[in-house]
Amino acid sequence: MTHPLHEILASWSGRWRYPRLARAVHTGEPLDDPLVTRSILAGLAAPLSVTEGIEQLIADGELALVDDLLAEEDTAASVWTEIPAAARHRIEEALAGAHRTRRAAIDQETATLVERARRANLSLGSQPVTAGPADDIAAAFATTKRLVGEAEDALRAELLAETRTKALDPDHAAAVEACIMAGEFPTARQLLRSKVTDGYSGGPATVARPPLWDSALGRDLDVVLLHYRPNVRPPLPPHLARVTEVDSAGQEVVDTLRHLAAHLDAPTAGAFATALGRLLGEDVRSPVTALEDGFATTLVGLGDARLPGFRLTRRAGMPLWVAGPHTPPPADLDRPVVWFVRDVGHPERTPPEAEGDGGTAVLTAAQLLALLARPARGTVRSAPTYRINLLRHLVPQLAHAQLTSPDDGIVLDSGAAPREALSWFLDLCGVAADAVVIDILLYETGGHPAVLREVLSRLLTPLPPHSRRLELRALDAIRSAGTREAVRRQALGTLDPEDRAVLGIAYTLHRAEPFGEDDLLTDLPLMGVTEEAGERVARQITPARSLPRLQTAGLLQRDKQTYTTLDSGLGALLAEGAETLAREALRELSERSEDAQAHARTALAEQAVATIGHRNDNIVAGVIGDLREVAQAADGQTRGMVDRLIDQVRQLSGEQYRQALEEYGQPPAPLDLDELTRSLTRRVEFNTGVRIRHFSDGPGPRQVHAVRSYIEISLENLLVNAVQAVRSAPPDLPLITMKVHTAQSGPEGEDGQWCVVDVEDNGPGLTDEERTVLLGGGEFSRHGSAGSGLRSARQMIRESGGTVDILTHSALGGAHLRVWLPCLTAPAGPRTPDASGPDGGEPPA
Repeated sequence: MTHPLHEILASWSGRWRYPRLARAVHTGEPLDDPLVTRSILAGLAAPLSVTEGIEQLIADGELALVDDLLAEEDTAASVWTEIPAAARHRIEEALAGAHRTRRAAIDQETATLVERARRANLSLGSQPVTAGPADDIAAAFATTKRLVGEAEDALRAELLAETRTKALDPDHAAAVEACIMAGEFPTARQLLRSKVTDGYSGGPATVARPPLWDSALGRDLDVVLLHYRPNVRPPLPPHLARVTEVDSAGQEVVDTLRHLAAHLDAPTAGAFATALGRLLGEDVRSPVTALEDGFATTLVGLGDARLPGFRLTRRAGMPLWVAGPHTPPPADLDRPVVWFVRDVGHPERTPPEAEGDGGTAVLTAAQLLALLARPARGTVRSAPTYRINLLRHLVPQLAHAQLTSPDDGIVLDSGAAPREALSWFLDLCGVAADAVVIDILLYETGGHPAVLREVLSRLLTPLPPHSRRLELRALDAIRSAGTREAVRRQALGTLDPEDRAVLGIAYTLHRAEPFGEDDLLTDLPLMGVTEEAGERVARQITPARSLPRLQTAGLLQRDKQTYTTLDSGLGALLAEGAETLAREALRELSERSEDAQAHARTALAEQAVATIGHRNDNIVAGVIGDLREVAQAADGQTRGMVDRLIDQVRQLSGEQYRQALEEYGQPPAPLDLDELTRSLTRRVEFNTGVRIRHFSDGPGPRQVHAVRSYIEISLENLLVNAVQAVRSAPPDLPLITMKVHTAQSGPEGEDGQWCVVDVEDNGPGLTDEERTVLLGGGEFSRHGSAGSGLRSARQMIRESGGTVDILTHSALGGAHLRVWLPCLTAPAGPRTPDASGPDGGEPPA
């Protein structure tokens, strides 16, 4: 019967109104009469549409079933024909969200399992399977859990045996065993190594909490205060009498409340703040400022050596705002701030709340009077008791960011032992935590202020207000990759490269063993630093300076003359990425050293140029003066030659050196090669008196991407070499040509547009031996110069991405050099000669 029934139901689109029935059909579950009957009757009792049935399956986690249903979307018999487009979109969105939630749950379970394996010293070899069919994932998890469980059981038995062989006091032994049973083995090992365990006999349990306020005392402050001396109404029931019996310090506060109830002004607000400060152990009169409809002053006396560094407990006090229930503190008043409301607070209404930033804690008159009440039997009233209970009321109202300094974090060594200080912190935040949770938090964070602040912020923020209990399973959330990376940033964020390098070397090469200052510089070759780079880097690392800074930052520990890495969860986290941290920091130091050397060389070059330039200015000025005297006594032709010499001598001035240094330091930029070569030919022709003809093949502009000075001095060197060639063996008519054109391929056949500059002369040309010397990078001179012009020109052109060819033949009969540079923009249009030389037209054949 089941087989035909399966076939019928599998083709019945109405089954999606009955989720239990649809699931049975999809999984191939045997269909008997009771199952079908129960499914149909359940659907009739709570009717669902097809859309609602599918949404119910998604809510029940039947994602594979709905995935298969989506695969049938295009078939004619598909149920999707009965579902509106909007509902179908809603189902697809819900299914995608469910898949994301399941993926996150799998990732979280994987991370927890991997963390458990790490704490049990078990290497999994590879991550558990997290992708594929659900059955495969479940089987892989089951196998991994079994392996982890076996490792935990073995380690648990080993540590329990070790605990019982040591002479530990009962509280210490109980703390170790609690960590072992919770599977927190690294924490248990650290407790076993420690000689004492602090905070088990003190802490928040020593301060009794005040009684609850009883609304039977009245709703108006005037009426409530009639129950307090000197005009108390006898007799009061015992539970009310406990609330109204105050000591002398409390009575002073009650008296100022009477004045506030009668009239709110600056003197009464100031008297109230002073009385409240005396109650907390500080006799300080603070100024009062009237703002809007309230009064701003300062509340002092909240500091306590047992507590970590709250912003509320700073020595200078915190802002106190005294006003009515509908007048919150002004926005420009510093946060955190205490807003005292001179109101009892009606039972049917909650106390007024501040708007916005979580930096305002509200204190009503009824809550303050409850703090003044007679303590529980066997305890005494004192300023510390009032202080702690007032903080217990104020702190939970404030956002976590308002409690501690963003720079200092949570400093636990303010007076009490770290374990007790952390217990106080959680207690004042209104959070209950077992001793084992506190031990684990101290181990994982190492008590580092910034790290502790980051971890507690992530742990406490999501806690629901009705159940403020920090349990072991909550700690799994802070062991995720995201939290570990955030903790690493908190610990390392302010370190400079020198300190990061020292820290990385310490955790890479000296984990759990002492080391000294000299060891770190000796270790540089072990970190892959070459001998040459090591010398440069070593000059930037001073362990005697870095190690104390890292100790102060809570990242290393000191033992007499040596240092050790942290034996804590934070230490393990730093060790994980220590090698990468060290290598990156060493590379940064090496680059910084190279930059410093480059800056030093630049500074020396600028100094040399300034010195030589000043000397040349004096020489040039003297030479020009002498030449002008010669010109005055010379004839017309000689005078013209002297004027040309004066122009050339000016180019030797110091300003030319300084300008060249500045131009050579400029970045490459688009450069019009036609414009540059035209102006260059005119200048060289004027200075030398030798004919130079310029030709442009086709319209421009022909642009290259280069430093202008590089190209200009290179081409000028080539022109000057040509001038010297035609002068050394003068032809009848000395001639030099410079032609600019383009080519469709480069000097070695490279693709793309190339700009080409040909420089030719009708001098004696080059012999084969001379050409061989030049092609090999050598130099020579026929005319007494240094002979380095062509070599430097080739180097600068090469740095600009081009090359210089020394050709074997020139149509003019002399030397022929060709400069290749990649074009930035390609020319367009037909070939048009540009006769910009003295005679124009094409160069002679």
